[in-house]
Amino acid sequence: MNVSNPEQILSDDDSLFFDMVNKRAEDRREAEWQEAARTQREDEEMRKAEWQKKEAERRRKIVRGVGAVALTAFILLGAKFLVGQNEAEAEESMAEDDSPRAESVMDPIAYAPDEVVGDYGVDYGGNVAEVEESSEDEGEVVDYSDIVGEISPEARKFALKVEGILANEMTEEDMENMEKTYELLRERNEEYMDEVHIAAIMGNIMQENRFGPQETGITVGICQWEGPRKIELMKKLEPFSLQTQIDFIFEEFETTERPARRAFEEETNVAGAAEAFCSRFERAGMPQMERRIGYALVFCAQSLGISVEELLGE
Repeated sequence: MNVSNPEQILSDDDSLFFDMVNKRAEDRREAEWQEAARTQREDEEMRKAEWQKKEAERRRKIVRGVGAVALTAFILLGAKFLVGQNEAEAEESMAEDDSPRAESVMDPIAYAPDEVVGDYGVDYGGNVAEVEESSEDEGEVVDYSDIVGEISPEARKFALKVEGILANEMTEEDMENMEKTYELLRERNEEYMDEVHIAAIMGNIMQENRFGPQETGITVGICQWEGPRKIELMKKLEPFSLQTQIDFIFEEFETTERPARRAFEEETNVAGAAEAFCSRFERAGMPQMERRIGYALVFCAQSLGISVEELLGE
């Protein structure tokens, strides 16, 4: 080594040292920037998740509220019909025997105790005016568009057509499996499993295999699993039971199909949830989406106690 110029050697060492210090400072700043960016992304994701949770809860309240409104309207209609029928019978009886209305044995309202009050504000103790007042809004049309979502004319036509003939297209065993599937889905504890998402899954299962848990060629079960997913299902103790297959759906949702679950639960209407379940979870080769959405609309209407026409605002 040439030491004839020690100042030059010292200068080179100083330069190397300062380069190393600068490199470490740059690395530290880069790490701090990345940490700040990661923290910002996590905060944004948390805010988004919180918003989605609140929005899903709002949608669930809408669905429950709509069901209560439909039930209330049905009961009020029945009460009004009975009151009108009793009034007509009483008037007919009075015309025959000229007896006062309050003495007519045909008038149960006249003899009902005043303190007996029925549900939903209907007073069976004789307060007919209150029943009629409560029924003034019976003709109002409830807007279910937020629950339905955007649907194609084909899906709308199919839902209206299939509602009346669905039972005729299914065997007794299919019907039993359908009812069992619905109950199993209703029993799930996941927050996003409201009537909208239940109907979406039901519509897809109906299109896939009509609720049949058996093996059909290379596929098996209500979701027609195949390949590695079929192999995993067949490892279960009772792979052909509906309970096992419903549990397997949510097992996949929490493991291999988490992206599909997130896409599914983010949807807040029947059409969107049915399409997400098909395209992200089932990944059907021939989706026939209008049929899946149509079936889902039928199941949603049934769960709300209304007709498909009412659901679609026909």
